[in-house]
Amino acid sequence: MAKKPVQGGPTPGDGGPTLSRSLTRLDLVCLGTLVLRFTHPRLPRPFRCPAGKAVAATGAVVCLALMLSMPAGSWLRLGLWLLAGLTVYFLYAWRSGRLGAAAGE
Repeated sequence: MAKKPVQGGPTPGDGGPTLSRSLTRLDLVCLGTLVLRFTHPRLPRPFRCPAGKAVAATGAVVCLALMLSMPAGSWLRLGLWLLAGLTVYFLYAWRSGRLGAAAGE
């Protein structure tokens, strides 16, 4: 009787939730790096990367290409979790931040 191989995570190609979250985070980091390079070019940086703009742009494009290959179910789960996280974030900010104080709470 043949044993099934042990898998530590989603199989390649099934677009599990870990893959979609990781690609989304990495894509946002690459895009954020690009935005900062163009909007604040003189901002002090603790380290420099040769061809930093090209590396960030390539990383963003590759992540987006990988994300576009994910199945529709992964996109739906990612969207629902993103919506839930943003709801919690903005409710907390509204209750404990300046917006809540301005509303008189």
